Amino acid sequence: MLVPRFYHLRYRRNKKIQQQEVLTTRRAFVLKLQKQYDLRDDAMQDTSLANAFDHYDRDQHGRGWVIINLSRALLVGVNDKAVRILISLIQRRDVDPAGQGIYLDRYDDVLGRLSNWNSTQEIGETIDQLENMVLNGNKAISGQVLLSLILALMGIVFSIFSVLQPDNWQRQSGISLGILFIAALCSWFYARFGARLWFILGILAIVATTLFDTATFWLGPLMRLLSFLHV
Repeated sequence: MLVPRFYHLRYRRNKKIQQQEVLTTRRAFVLKLQKQYDLRDDAMQDTSLANAFDHYDRDQHGRGWVIINLSRALLVGVNDKAVRILISLIQRRDVDPAGQGIYLDRYDDVLGRLSNWNSTQEIGETIDQLENMVLNGNKAISGQVLLSLILALMGIVFSIFSVLQPDNWQRQSGISLGILFIAALCSWFYARFGARLWFILGILAIVATTLFDTATFWLGPLMRLLSFLHV
């Protein structure tokens, strides 16, 4: 299911509430498909022993559904690989050669294999959650390290300009501190949202501050070198 562009900017809701709304919408769509193909597991339909499984797909990192009865199957929100796995779970001795579907006395065995496969994927969901926790933890640590570096540079800026340029240190240091403040915001955004762009912008802001603060040491020689090369 596609999420509308700028959805998170237009609707500032809790992330769990958004996920629940998406899940509810998908479930309603799946129920319509089950009704259309006579796969509803209730007393109002000729279901032919329909069974529905919530299925976690590791390739898509999301939940879908595997719905099956004696003669047909419906897979929603899963990767194409899941279709091949489901076909392999239904063995030749389970299927009526006349094309009538799965034998009734073999149906429980097929459901057992499907249930085991589904349980294995549930373990995969736990592994994915642990990987996300580690990844988010690493991003938070990187953001904290970047922020610590920025705070250290702020102290260095005060020291440099108060000693080397005591007359105009407030104006010069104000520019440097402004750039470092932007770098601090970038480090917070990186720790909060995890987008690598914020980390790169923070590093660039630190580099810009370093070049600005040390311009008195390298700008003059560089200009002389450029003029010499021009001549």
